[in-house]
Amino acid sequence: MQTTEQIKPFRIAIPQDQLDDLTERLRGTRFPAPLPGDGWDTGVPVAYLRELVEHWLHGFDWRAQEATLNAYPQFTTEIDGQPIHFLHVRSTEPGALGVGTHPRVARIQRPSSSMSSARSPTRARTAATRPTRSIS
Repeated sequence: MQTTEQIKPFRIAIPQDQLDDLTERLRGTRFPAPLPGDGWDTGVPVAYLRELVEHWLHGFDWRAQEATLNAYPQFTTEIDGQPIHFLHVRSTEPGALGVGTHPRVARIQRPSSSMSSARSPTRARTAATRPTRSIS
């Protein structure tokens, strides 16, 4: 395994022209006619794609997401020729074991809940005993 020991600080900063281009591409999306029984067994349902595009156009705030992610220390390195992006957040608990990586991309997209648990596991255990509502 070939690795580099160079770890570089990283911040997400997508240029506005790239976000504008994405918006124009989303607005220009041409959806196919749904197949009979348009379900996941025939691919991604057209209705789902329409909702997803609508969300990206009107419901997703990229700059807010960027700010949320940039609130955490981020770094990049290279392992076996692959660029690796990671967050480095220390626990508030003395002697806490480190967490390597999480295989689910959603954890890096929405780090606040998982980071809160990792940084302060005692508080997370206490919060876990309280009723919660589901997140869609």
